[in-house]
Amino acid sequence: MDVIIGRFYTAPCLDELSISYCKKQESVPTLQGCASLRELRVFKCEGFVSIPSGLESCTCLRFLRIQYCQNFRNLLDVLQSPVSLEGLRITDCPYLETIPSSDNLKSLSLLWIEKCNA
Repeated sequence: MDVIIGRFYTAPCLDELSISYCKKQESVPTLQGCASLRELRVFKCEGFVSIPSGLESCTCLRFLRIQYCQNFRNLLDVLQSPVSLEGLRITDCPYLETIPSSDNLKSLSLLWIEKCNA
């Protein structure tokens, strides 16, 4: 699945990316070339563990949703990059380890974290 999904991650005009029901997908390949990406959704990807590298180059990213990813652990990279994130929703990720400071997220207006143990 990495090969199939990886082909779309260097699309400079990609506006929204939604990945759903990919049980073995551990992460999203680098998003380095997706400068126009506004929304990233990862839904019911049981193997998904961490945020992709290159997210800091997605300066247009406004919404990030990670839902029902049973093994998701790391949110650190998202909150340490100065992105223009307006909405962050993390739902039912029981292995989320920590929720770091949101000092770099000056535009954040919606934060929804539920059913996580962090």
